[in-house]
Amino acid sequence: MKKILLALDGSDSSMRAARHVGELIAGHDGFEITLFHVCSVPPRLLEHDGAEDPDKEERLEEALEAEFQQWRQAKHSEVQKDVFQGALRVLREAGVDERHTRLTTRFVTEAHADVASQILQEQDEHDHDIIALGRHGLSTLTELVFGRVASRVVRHAKGRAIWVVE
Repeated sequence: MKKILLALDGSDSSMRAARHVGELIAGHDGFEITLFHVCSVPPRLLEHDGAEDPDKEERLEEALEAEFQQWRQAKHSEVQKDVFQGALRVLREAGVDERHTRLTTRFVTEAHADVASQILQEQDEHDHDIIALGRHGLSTLTELVFGRVASRVVRHAKGRAIWVVE
């Protein structure tokens, strides 16, 4: 079975990539598609100011963990609605059976996540044969400084097919 990693950020470009993947594999068996999205955890959820009193410190830790879990749940729902559902609709319209799709959201603690590295890590961990992504995603300062995600994936991916969709 060929495994496709479809990197999505909710941009028009990533939806075009989903459409392209759907058109290429519709009606063919032997494909599994992982819809993949990266979310940066806000710094305010990573640590608190601390307390000298051990009981107060424990309560701060518990409150921070509860706030993180609440944020993560809300963000997961937002990604489902704003990113994955659109891509699933596009794939369905192309004739791709949803039973062959997997949804993965990766939460990273860096303030400006290196999305290209996260895509490559996901590809390595799950042995995807193909990486598909849009050429232009949602721009951030990090992308402007360190290079666009698509060009970084192309430069650093080894031994896999890469579909970069304009």
